[in-house]
Amino acid sequence: VQELAFLVCGIGLFMRKAWARKGALIVIVIATIYVGNEFAWGFARGRPSTEIRLMSYAIVTAWYAIWFYLIYKPSSAEVLS
Repeated sequence: VQELAFLVCGIGLFMRKAWARKGALIVIVIATIYVGNEFAWGFARGRPSTEIRLMSYAIVTAWYAIWFYLIYKPSSAEVLS
């Protein structure tokens, strides 16, 4: 489901739709929770320990924080207008 949401928001961003930016930010926040858990289970190859779960959430949060920043910051065209 999150892949479909990312695809829809990505196409919306590419087409410069107003809703796409907010949608992408919301999807990133929600995906961070689910992907962090999936990453922990995959990394541990089973039930993850607390340390692995925290490390996984830190990695996933850092990755999505980069994307959040890139989507959230105003573009140069918006700043100059």
